[in-house]
Amino acid sequence: MLALFNSRWTDSYFRNSSITLGDMAFLSASFTSAFHIFELIFDEQLKPLLLAHHLGAIVLVQAFLPTAASLPATRVIELNRTIAMANICLCWATLDAPLVIASYVIWILQRTWVRSDTGLRKLYSSGFYFAAFSTFFEVSAVMYFGARHWSQFSALQALTISCMQVLFTSAKTKVCNHLWMGYTSPLKKSS
Repeated sequence: MLALFNSRWTDSYFRNSSITLGDMAFLSASFTSAFHIFELIFDEQLKPLLLAHHLGAIVLVQAFLPTAASLPATRVIELNRTIAMANICLCWATLDAPLVIASYVIWILQRTWVRSDTGLRKLYSSGFYFAAFSTFFEVSAVMYFGARHWSQFSALQALTISCMQVLFTSAKTKVCNHLWMGYTSPLKKSS
């Protein structure tokens, strides 16, 4: 809301509510960090790519939000950089969450509900197309926001965005590959 609607941290989150946008931002940052810390502690088979993603997300969320909240409105260049970076982070969060939820739903359905080869193929096919579309849309949106604000970014921000996008795209490519292999494996068994 800050980036898209030019709101302020002190604006009300709901109409006539005492909860502010800043309160909700810190709460969501805490939940995001807690989720990643929980997975780091309890997932014994965490791949190096996911480990790097989780550690990067924790550092990024914990460092970026207080920096953004503490910037005075008089420092226009830094504020514009922060808002542009927030647009890209918002894009990542918005487009990554449905894929994560879909992968958990597919995992649960595969183990509990779907028993036939046809049902599994449909499940993996739907998951693959959703993941491929999500990946394409995320890369396109980040390229759009990046190109639109590239001149405002510092060198460190530009490098961070580029590295994070490569990391996210490679992780989503692995998800697409896993879903495609799940889709094609019943076909190989039958032929």
